[in-house]
Amino acid sequence: MPHNDHYGFDLSTSSAEAAAAYDRGARSFVAWRADAMGHLDAAIAADPDFAMPKLLKAWILHAARTHRFTPAVHGLLADAEPLLADASPRERALAASVRTAHHGDLQGGVAVLETFLA
Repeated sequence: MPHNDHYGFDLSTSSAEAAAAYDRGARSFVAWRADAMGHLDAAIAADPDFAMPKLLKAWILHAARTHRFTPAVHGLLADAEPLLADASPRERALAASVRTAHHGDLQGGVAVLETFLA
């Protein structure tokens, strides 16, 4: 059964638990609530092959702008990479954006997202 998030986007997981946890995490992030990471971790635990919670978590950690999170961002991107072959355009755009920004080109990362949104 396909799952969608609160915003109507398809989610590439067959796990209702992972989809719901990801959705809670994404909505928490947008609302600046402190529980976003816990929800994303729950989504990853429920479906380790679901790329979006890993990618969103990597973006959040990257946005913290501290080198302390660099190993975690690298790990999340590495974990997500093999999952992107069959990923949605949204997932591939977010992955490219995080990867680009994390490698020092924040404007390039934003441009990737803007191109996808356009």
